[in-house]
Amino acid sequence: MSPFFYEFDYQGPNKNIYALFDSLTYHTGGLFAGGDIGFKEVGHDVKVFFDTVTNQYQARLKYLDYYARKYKLPKTIHQLAFMEIKADYVGNLLEPMQNIVKDLDFQDYPRGYIDSLNNINFNDPRSFFRSREFALKAYYYVLLYQNRPRLSSRLDDEETFRRVFRTINKHYDNKQIQERLLATLLINNHKHPFSSFDSVLNVYHERYPSSVYRKNIDSLYFNYKSRPRGTVADVLAGQLVDPAGNKATLSDQVGEGPTVIDCWASWCVPCLQQFPFSEELEKKYAGKVKFLYLSFDREPSKWRMKSQTLGLKNSFLLPDDFKSSLANYFEITAIPRYIIINNKNEVVSPEAPRPSNKAALEKILNKLLKN
Repeated sequence: MSPFFYEFDYQGPNKNIYALFDSLTYHTGGLFAGGDIGFKEVGHDVKVFFDTVTNQYQARLKYLDYYARKYKLPKTIHQLAFMEIKADYVGNLLEPMQNIVKDLDFQDYPRGYIDSLNNINFNDPRSFFRSREFALKAYYYVLLYQNRPRLSSRLDDEETFRRVFRTINKHYDNKQIQERLLATLLINNHKHPFSSFDSVLNVYHERYPSSVYRKNIDSLYFNYKSRPRGTVADVLAGQLVDPAGNKATLSDQVGEGPTVIDCWASWCVPCLQQFPFSEELEKKYAGKVKFLYLSFDREPSKWRMKSQTLGLKNSFLLPDDFKSSLANYFEITAIPRYIIINNKNEVVSPEAPRPSNKAALEKILNKLLKN
């Protein structure tokens, strides 16, 4: 069955403008849905992925030019469509650089792939503010690629927060673009307890005293700072349930050495993709590091079945899932999530690297084992 919008019958003098994106989707795949192209679908092969998304990008541009000539589209509409197509292409190119399921670094990418990313210009305000998606991709371009020292580096730590701040200041001269990017940085990180957050926020206030984003940023940060968060003791006293239905607490399960807490669920595909990497690390650190699997499933039977299928040891159900003391304290709103606690019940890493980022996670564990 065709998607519902293919059945629309546009009328009026501007019907060809209204039908543009539907027609584009019909012929070249949906924008911002990868056009059914994903990194996983090509076997995580960066060359094949690059060739595939680039061919799609070029086909879209070709179709846009054809459509614009045939229906005499206004230049403004033509330019808007071009920016939407380009934003989708940038998003596709950046997808593998999240390193969710396969560790890659810059040398693993074809020269043409890197050249394509280097040639993207987000510094033109006419383009930046013409398309909301293009502006959004500009931020992720800075986060995932621009001035990033290596692709194995984390994306949620203070070092990255500072890098993104420096990059925006250095490479984006237009004040409006800079204001928008810095606002996005602050909004996306207002829940992280970075020591440099307040100083970056102060710079933003001084530089843009009348910013339209200021009220939203200040409100989010104030609500975060004043919320009742609980304590680590509350987290450790939180109730767990083992596969036999017996109750336990998190403190009962903390190992003699470091403990890696894996927050997952049977329905979470990214969680399941990480288990082969977790299994490898668990074998390597056997007897030294404990891996504790806390399920956010709401149906115990599905958790038990999946735990059994995966052969998980130390698998427990977190009865209150996203409303639990653990989720509240660590502000877990999405999974997978990895937390490291030492043998003194101290939180070492509230947002540890995923097991697929083997080098980064091993670095933390090896340091703990030396102490």
